[in-house]
Amino acid sequence: NATSIFVSWEVPILNDLNGILVNYSINYSGIEIDTVPRVIYLSNPNLTNQSITLIDLEEYTTYSINVSSYTKVGKGPDAILTHRTNQDVPTDIPTSFSANAISPNIINTTWEPPTAYHLGGVITSYTLTYTGRERHSELKTKILIVLNGSIYITPALTDLQEDTHYLISVRANTSVGAGPWTNLTVHTPEDVPSSSVRNLTTSTEGLNATSIFVSWEVPILNDLNGILVNYSINYSGIEIDTVPRVIYLSNPNLTNQSITLID
Repeated sequence: NATSIFVSWEVPILNDLNGILVNYSINYSGIEIDTVPRVIYLSNPNLTNQSITLIDLEEYTTYSINVSSYTKVGKGPDAILTHRTNQDVPTDIPTSFSANAISPNIINTTWEPPTAYHLGGVITSYTLTYTGRERHSELKTKILIVLNGSIYITPALTDLQEDTHYLISVRANTSVGAGPWTNLTVHTPEDVPSSSVRNLTTSTEGLNATSIFVSWEVPILNDLNGILVNYSINYSGIEIDTVPRVIYLSNPNLTNQSITLID
């Protein structure tokens, strides 16, 4: 597996033993990351091939391995080699994950790779998912490919809904598989309504000659793009040059609304 290395060797040339072989020492430590040097002693060695499996190593890490033979007098010269453990999935989340809504429809995201001890191998891509909570939008996924250590497309989320909490998640991938998710929630700001009020009607039935009754329905809720705070009613005469007037209705309800224009 990705945390083991199999090591094998042959006994030194018999004429170079210079005594009775009593044990071997196997010294090993990671090169790229600061691992604690370890040593294993094999007693009662045989005079043919010898082997051992080093375990509990770090994934995708190059180890320096030194094997030495001993007589009763002491240690002989080292045989030295290096070997890299296999890749595995990342064992930790991407670091410094942040997201910022720069407009009602765009969220910029940034992050750094998992720490060196938890990379598990070469990061080949990141998986980014996001979904709006209030509007039950579908889960969308972006696969961000890593080339030469850098993401080659900008991880910006676009075409988002206004005034919506988005759950955003990201994880790192190696050629072996995917690491754990990290996530956060970002709220997009409000915007102006994207559609007009519905069923706008006027009537003078039962009114005097200087009044008009006006009624309408709230815009489609998904098009409000925020909290409805008021309506404006602008009106002016067409045939004669009347002064344009405007009325603001605060604290509107989310059902039918009406007003009677007078004078």
